[in-house]
Amino acid sequence: MNKVTASRPVILKRRKFVVSRAHFWKIPHDSGTDDINLKIGRYKITDDLGDVLQAGHPKSELTLDHEEFQELLKYVSENYEPFRQGVKAFIPL
Repeated sequence: MNKVTASRPVILKRRKFVVSRAHFWKIPHDSGTDDINLKIGRYKITDDLGDVLQAGHPKSELTLDHEEFQELLKYVSENYEPFRQGVKAFIPL
């Protein structure tokens, strides 16, 4: 059985009562390929020092599987900079 490995979580933003963080994990397969997933979560801080997260019951959490993560990377790489620069192909809200 191949071992699943995970990256150390990185804090994206810390607020007074909530922290957002992300981390990767790799799922190896017997075929020799690996799936890389991304988990992004927003967690309540449960102690006064801001160190203990209520990870068992997150405020919100999203896990992208390998395919979804690749599509997100493609979307961001193709669209972020044109959108930031105000390209007119986007619909104003």
